[in-house]
Amino acid sequence: MYAFPGPSLNDTAPALARTSTPFGRNAHLRTVIFFINAFLSRVVRRASIIVVVDDARHNSRAIIFRHSIPLFAFLLPPSRRCVTNRAFVSFRCLDKTKQSPFLLTLFVILFQPDLTRDSVRRTDERAGEMRGATTTTTTATRPAVGCRGKTGRRTATTAAVAKRGKTLGVTSRGFRAMPPIAAAATTYVPPSDGIDVVNVDLGERSYPIYIGTGLLDDGEALRSHVRGSTALVVTNETIAGLGYLDRTVAALEARGNLRVETVVLPDGEEHKNLDVLNQVYTRALETRLDRGTTFVALGGGVIGDMTGYAAASYQRGVKFVQIPTTVMAMVDSSVGGKTGVNHALGKNMIGAFYQPECVLIDIDSLKTLPDREFASGIAEVVKYGLIRDGAFFEWLEANVDKLLARDTAAIAYAVERSCINKAEVVAADEKEGGVRATLNLGHTFGHAIETGLGYGEWLHGEAVSAGMCMAADMSVRLGWIDESLKNRTVALLDKCKTPITVPEKMTVQTFMDLMAVDKKAANGKLRLILLKGPLGECVFTGEFDHEKLKDTLEAYVKN
Repeated sequence: MYAFPGPSLNDTAPALARTSTPFGRNAHLRTVIFFINAFLSRVVRRASIIVVVDDARHNSRAIIFRHSIPLFAFLLPPSRRCVTNRAFVSFRCLDKTKQSPFLLTLFVILFQPDLTRDSVRRTDERAGEMRGATTTTTTATRPAVGCRGKTGRRTATTAAVAKRGKTLGVTSRGFRAMPPIAAAATTYVPPSDGIDVVNVDLGERSYPIYIGTGLLDDGEALRSHVRGSTALVVTNETIAGLGYLDRTVAALEARGNLRVETVVLPDGEEHKNLDVLNQVYTRALETRLDRGTTFVALGGGVIGDMTGYAAASYQRGVKFVQIPTTVMAMVDSSVGGKTGVNHALGKNMIGAFYQPECVLIDIDSLKTLPDREFASGIAEVVKYGLIRDGAFFEWLEANVDKLLARDTAAIAYAVERSCINKAEVVAADEKEGGVRATLNLGHTFGHAIETGLGYGEWLHGEAVSAGMCMAADMSVRLGWIDESLKNRTVALLDKCKTPITVPEKMTVQTFMDLMAVDKKAANGKLRLILLKGPLGECVFTGEFDHEKLKDTLEAYVKN
């Protein structure tokens, strides 16, 4: 079971400073650690932080760090949490350790000793902004939120989950993570150049997410990620008809040294299959595009998923770029490298993890998005508040009317905060080995609805909205959350104008049959993401009373 606890950390910088002082339950260990830290600080001129693991039955906390060195283990009060500018979550490291489930691995990390001065900053200057008051630990080479990097653009770094005031914990039964962002604020002050950048840190596969207005007509950022001399822009009939295809091609061709080909696919989830995908391969071969080409996905989640999979498989892999034009694609599907197509027996059953070169989000493209599709995307935004960012959920409750009214500032904030949440989770678990599965809250129910009705009958966000209501209901029946949280969830989704009940065509048996082949099932065992604890906490588990699942299905299904 993967568990993710709630309130975000406060006073991150003081916690850093305190880590070089003695701590722990055992006085002898406290003394040893104190002298080790003192020696390393004075002699090696670099401070050592010892990150410890407590008994899993007492809600232990552990942090795993990039370039960390397994050393030894000892006990630390669970309230002690450490954050560092070198932090990076790696579940695979945990899987490979041979420690007992109740006494896990202790890691040592190194960083500059003047923790409370230049090498660690708390970027509280944006605390009053709509973006939210966030705490970011940075180095001189990685600008913090609100700071200027070498490009002159405002940057929201997500290289480390801990950089947002978030720790990652481990229990004997799974993973536990803290929400990354502090309290949401009330007003939004856009950056002077109109562009925010969220970095998805995946080592050699890292890439930026550009967020702003007018980006489609500014080919500089896009062109900088097209390495070769050719590009293939993949879009659908709707997007092409709105003029976005012509604008994108013009931006790419502005320098005059790039040959740009295009392919226009039919629009809709019902066309997300191998037969339609073959049109992309055919166009690429007809125009003699080689391995140096770059595919450009211009459209919503369907186009992004299909183009990504085409890029992953064409001549065994070419570069690709995401230009999402729907809320759903901006806040979810364009980030993280999930690509693929549907099968008649299941949604997204054919695909690959394949990261883009960049994601370019032009908020202006949402002006032409139909109201139904806009609302559908907001359902995915609500998801982040429920699973890991309670403050964001509360902001959504207060500002959902602004979002639905297409307020540019509100949309920009919601998109950026969603991308930050998604990027942090992807950096922690790129291929959905644990924590990333929590991004699928309501999706097991929702995918069953989409498949059961026929692809395209309900939009993805609509099905997920109903699925999140069902997940909340089941969580209440299991005694894992208060009924008030379920009521707040249903009320917010209803206010978003997305479904809170299931379609009449669905039956209990249809749900059970389709959920049984869900991608998250393991060894024939159904696993679900459910809410557990206060707002912002959830679990990914197969350990639940299946009678409660049946009760939820019977409560929602009308037939």
